[in-house]
Amino acid sequence: MDHSLKKFNCYKFWGEISGQVVVAKFSHRNANIQHPTLRFMHRWIAMSLFSSQDIRCVRNDEMKLLFAIVKKNQS
Repeated sequence: MDHSLKKFNCYKFWGEISGQVVVAKFSHRNANIQHPTLRFMHRWIAMSLFSSQDIRCVRNDEMKLLFAIVKKNQS
């Protein structure tokens, strides 16, 4: 998986999928992901792989998986 994450930048990727510019530390939210399929994939990943009380928050590990999915589909 490290090969897929060579160019991973959390803030830049979040801007690409949400349209938000990160200027300070804040909580990434699932509802801010603009692409419906990517939003669904996050919910699925959050519920099945990284179970937690609040699946609305997008954690860094989840974002890395989304990044790998997006970049794999682009190549």
